[in-house]
Amino acid sequence: MFLPNKYASWYQALMKKRTLDPAPRGESERHHKIPRSFGGPNTKDNIVRLTIREHIIAHAMLVRMTAGPEKHKMAKALGRMLSSRQGALYKPRSSVFAAQLRMAARWKMSDEQKAKVSERHNGKVISDEQKLKLSISLKGKSQNQ
Repeated sequence: MFLPNKYASWYQALMKKRTLDPAPRGESERHHKIPRSFGGPNTKDNIVRLTIREHIIAHAMLVRMTAGPEKHKMAKALGRMLSSRQGALYKPRSSVFAAQLRMAARWKMSDEQKAKVSERHNGKVISDEQKLKLSISLKGKSQNQ
């Protein structure tokens, strides 16, 4: 499953470190040691808490320690992770991500705000011209963002 390279050994070291000493809850994210897409279980012993920075680095290492279809899955997951945070073309240092996500976590939409936004978009009609422009702007981007 994993290639025997330096990234795999670094990844295993990080997983071992955070299994023994989990990152603080307010500044961390859950990570599956063996990815779910590889058949890893959703159990407590397969989940570790990583800092946001470590989480991004772990996914970057997963891309480099896999091959074939697994590498494609890991690259896609890393791409979604990066694009969901700042946009597909924006690749800041992981410490920048960490600061931005801490700020974003402080602001959450209330259920009332979500309902208003949903109501505004409900029943909107998009012209063919708008659809074409949207299609061009989204070309090459994942639909699961």
